Amino acid sequence: MQSGFALLPNVELIHERYREGALVREGFRFEPGLSLSDFIAAHFDVSTHGRLTLYPPRSLGPTGQPIAVPPSDDYFETRAALFDGNLWLNRGCLFLSCSRPPWPEEDARQDRRCILHDDAAGDRLGAKPIDCLFLTCDRPSQIREPSPELSEAWFAALARALPRRRIPR
Repeated sequence: MQSGFALLPNVELIHERYREGALVREGFRFEPGLSLSDFIAAHFDVSTHGRLTLYPPRSLGPTGQPIAVPPSDDYFETRAALFDGNLWLNRGCLFLSCSRPPWPEEDARQDRRCILHDDAAGDRLGAKPIDCLFLTCDRPSQIREPSPELSEAWFAALARALPRRRIPR
């Protein structure tokens, strides 16, 4: 299971929580004092989809360090090939409260949660990555994915609603 993606407004809110010291994850320490651009470089991959710039959160690897997905023409296809072909590699999104075990079938922990969750996230833009709201879990480690047609319509609506913005330096 991979994380969704954030848009720059989500990332700005995540960075605000980070600056406040509110990002706490078991087994990983967010390095203090990073600017927004350094925070993005350390914790997100950057991809484009049409006019949208997407910020998928990185996952932690077995050594406890974030894994950067190599750049490619299709980020999500590359990420799926990397993690689906190497299930032991992905210990979960950086914004999970704690790591997943090396093998998904060993995952009996029920208290794992998104540290960015906000009960109002379905009603307004918040820190929780927008695509984490769109991909809904039916049961632990299972994601119900929308159809390609619905995904494309959703991407187009996002592009119209949220114009492309540059990362502040």
